[in-house]
Amino acid sequence: MQAHEDRGQLTLQLDANMLDKYALKVIVVVQFVLATWAMVGDFGQAYMFLNLVLILAGLWAIGMPQSVDSVAMLGVFEVVAILSDILILATHYPPRRCVPGVACGAYRFGAAMSIIHLILKPIIVFLLVREYRKRGGDYSLGFPNTAPSGGYENLDQSVPTNSQVEPLPYNPQNQPFDNKPYAPQ
Repeated sequence: MQAHEDRGQLTLQLDANMLDKYALKVIVVVQFVLATWAMVGDFGQAYMFLNLVLILAGLWAIGMPQSVDSVAMLGVFEVVAILSDILILATHYPPRRCVPGVACGAYRFGAAMSIIHLILKPIIVFLLVREYRKRGGDYSLGFPNTAPSGGYENLDQSVPTNSQVEPLPYNPQNQPFDNKPYAPQ
């Protein structure tokens, strides 16, 4: 990060490498803070367990900086957390205990933090995909590459069959199945 003054204004230039270096740590800290603040609003043990798993997966990804699997699992948990947060918010808010005349500030604050956390999660998934690619991950998901390697493939050209290929010359020194033990010559 470099700071310099230009016409009386202070501008900060953030180095892209510095952002990449600390992105995962910032993600985990922001998730921890927002999840902790959201738990003020009594969203049940499912919300607490879900965010505990997210934070532990984030710590795993920080602790193993060369591992592609740790970032992939954090990304999968993050996508599942988006759907789960929507369900948890839909079923737990507004709380039944919050009736007119009773202070409901903690529930509203928890819901607001949970909604802010939910809004940030697609951005977090985008940053995790960048981290995944940076660590050497690919998007193939185990499917074979079906694209031709040479670019254009001529479909009019015939494919050689076994009858068109000439057999290798017979070499008596190179017999694969002689039952003799190997002895160097």
